[in-house]
Amino acid sequence: MPDETALPNQDETPEPAAGNGTPPDEANGEIVETETVGTITSEVVFPDYEPLDLPYSQWEVHRSKELLAANGFGDAPAEWRRAAEHHSGLIRGTAIYLLTRQPDPQDEALFRQELEDIDETAQALAAFGLARLGDTSALLTLQRIADLDVNANLAAPRAAGLLAELGDPTAFATIARAMTSGQGYVRLSAVQFVPPFVPLHGQSYGAEQPIDIWALYCQALEDPDFQVRAVAELQLQEINSAEALQVLEDCSTLP
Repeated sequence: MPDETALPNQDETPEPAAGNGTPPDEANGEIVETETVGTITSEVVFPDYEPLDLPYSQWEVHRSKELLAANGFGDAPAEWRRAAEHHSGLIRGTAIYLLTRQPDPQDEALFRQELEDIDETAQALAAFGLARLGDTSALLTLQRIADLDVNANLAAPRAAGLLAELGDPTAFATIARAMTSGQGYVRLSAVQFVPPFVPLHGQSYGAEQPIDIWALYCQALEDPDFQVRAVAELQLQEINSAEALQVLEDCSTLP
């Protein structure tokens, strides 16, 4: 088991997600991604991520704060609101993500503004933020993004996971499609958003198609990509139910 595997909300795959800029270059020991939006060019600095001694479910918040800190933003909602105006879609999406963890009614206008963002991850998170504030008028945006081609847009599995957090099982079809992709980075993205579907196990996501979360985890544990297997194992260890432990015993291929 490595000290570190995939990082939620961070695109560290060999192929960048659509709309997420160009592959990173190294400058002065820091990884810098150059992203061009219209005539504006912005640089995103990626910190030197250290291994985390935290439950997997806490990784994304921690890594998101690290990313914003590396780009000059503090660890407070006011700073995240400021980051939501950044030129980079990655930074904007990261800021919106943090604001949705404990949504504040004062962010309603910001979430509405982000529904028009060019970055579909930011759109999805904004719709989720509004739903958490009790306004479900933007759920169609979330559903539309979840229905995008998983091989072309990594916002799709993210949107699927957000719908699951809201108790909607229908987007499990998106995760199931992504987990059978021929692209390892697509499967890696998808497995990060499987946990919200665990409480929905057995619910229908299509015509007589019940969610079988444990079969999906078994599939992930046998994935040819080591990172997919490692993330699935971390998640199952944290779930720590009898079913999760049984899947680990039956399907894990990690040493």
